Amino acid sequence: MADIQISAKNLGLIQHHLNRYYLIQEAHMERLEALQADEKLLSDLILCKNNIMVKGMGLFSQETGQL
Repeated sequence: MADIQISAKNLGLIQHHLNRYYLIQEAHMERLEALQADEKLLSDLILCKNNIMVKGMGLFSQETGQL
């Protein structure tokens, strides 16, 4: 760690660029997670696995056919 002299303007520019790169990285990570989920879904379909998880599917009961 070191202390350096930097103007407020340059500090603002550095913070802006770091924030921008952070948001870009987060978007890439979200896209990667979505692609991994798609890959798992397709793999399960190819292997005829019938344990596909879908958010909200627990709202319906197979026994009674009601909510």
